[in-house]
Amino acid sequence: MNAPSASTRSSITDSPWYWVYLFCTAGAIALLLAGPKFAARQAQIERNSEARLQVAQQVATQQVNISGQQVDPRTATQITLWPLYAVLGLVLSVAWFNLWRNHKRRNRQPDSTASQNEAAV
Repeated sequence: MNAPSASTRSSITDSPWYWVYLFCTAGAIALLLAGPKFAARQAQIERNSEARLQVAQQVATQQVNISGQQVDPRTATQITLWPLYAVLGLVLSVAWFNLWRNHKRRNRQPDSTASQNEAAV
């Protein structure tokens, strides 16, 4: 009679945590690559917005409001990517932990089933 072999382990790609981990890793890499371009574009948008506000104030009050602060436009944006990094990092770590835990559980499981099959024979 044919006994079920211990080599019928499921592949790691069968786990949904593997795919979450894979797509989060790809998203984090894409975010790292697109980050500088986003920062430059966001700085330009915020400079334009501040200029429009200053022009609107000048028209409304007929006074010149010139701020004495010079801010580096590439680093001083109001909207940043850190929340996306935080969410991706959190999901990535949870997915990795669950993938690792399931992988360890699968590695231990065939040993116990193999010993049960040997005892039954």
